[in-house]
Amino acid sequence: LAARTIKAIRAIDPKTPIIVESDRMAHHDDLEFLPVFDAPNIIYSIHFYTPGQLTHQLRPDQKPFQGYPDESKGYNKEYLRKQLAAAREFQQKTGARIYVGEFGCIRWAPGAADYLKDLIDIFEEYHWDWSYHAFREWPGWSVEYSDNPEENTPVPNTKRKEVLLEGLKKNVK
Repeated sequence: LAARTIKAIRAIDPKTPIIVESDRMAHHDDLEFLPVFDAPNIIYSIHFYTPGQLTHQLRPDQKPFQGYPDESKGYNKEYLRKQLAAAREFQQKTGARIYVGEFGCIRWAPGAADYLKDLIDIFEEYHWDWSYHAFREWPGWSVEYSDNPEENTPVPNTKRKEVLLEGLKKNVK
């Protein structure tokens, strides 16, 4: 389907970038299952929410919360780098442009800002494009809400918001 779609788009538009991702919710390990498309401006997208025990603590009433980093579980920047190794290898083998279409961490996870910073540092090191999930979609993901799950109104600033704004500054032209 992707190959046919790319061919149809390129028949009428040879330049506009096309983003493709796997059919398993763009899991970060799935690029190896995608072909290398012989067309210009193809961008390969992944999502990253690893470890899920950290990023998806969706019940704010279930404490204690998993934090980051956590050396007892091996959760640190090198762990994240290892989890992204397959996507990095795909990029290096094919020269593909990689776009992290989604990444994020539940706001009440202790160290969520450090998790986001480590990921952004890796994405920037690898020259990957990225988008945070999600801006103003749900308070649990929002960088405009405090780390306290009991507070459900926006606050002027959070460490997570500062990390994202600093990351975005790296890409201002």
